[in-house]
This record gives sequence, C-alpha cells and structure tokens, in this order.
Amino acid sequence: LDAAVNVINRDGVRALTFESVATEAKLTRGGLLYHFPSREALLRGIDEHLVQAWDASMEVLLGKRADEATALERYQTFVRVSAQSATRAALMFMLESGDPDAAERPCGP
Repeated sequence: LDAAVNVINRDGVRALTFESVATEAKLTRGGLLYHFPSREALLRGIDEHLVQAWDASMEVLLGKRADEATALERYQTFVRVSAQSATRAALMFMLESGDPDAAERPCGP
C-alpha cells in the first residue's frame, strides 16, 4: 500500500495500475493480484491505509484516542492534521477516486 501511495504521489491516481504498483513494490503483478484481486479492492485498500494514517496523526496530536477527546479538540486537531499532514497522495486520492466510474475501469493497460 505504501508503494501504491508512492505511485499516486509521483504520478496521480489515474496512473495507478497493477503494473506500476507491482514495480514500485518490487512484486510480481500476480503477487499483487493475490492481495488485491480487482482495482476496486486496491482502491479500498489504499483508502483504508490513508484513513489509518490520518487517524494515527490525529491521535498523536491529540495525545489520546479520538473518542476520548471533546468535539472541539477533535475539530481543532482535524484542522491541524489537515494543514500539516495532508500528503499529495491523500489529497489526489480523495479528489480523483470520487470518480464514480473509477472502480469499474480495468487496472492496467
């Protein structure tokens, strides 16, 4: 998943193919397909990976679990994480994966 994020950072979501991720991760295409049998599964995995990283950043800045914080503390921390930790990949993924046809397109040439 880090390899997929690197591809998105460098080339954008539309350049994300099984081949580009496999090459970046130094895996075979088949090895990648074993873990992510479809483009939709890969996109879901990336989304979950980015959300977990975002949540971890929130909790580090909060100094506690998000459910232990007040709504104001969560909001203030969300703004800080957004300003400090948002990566190009996370922003591009959020914007470009909103395409309703993205999951239907084949991954690769």
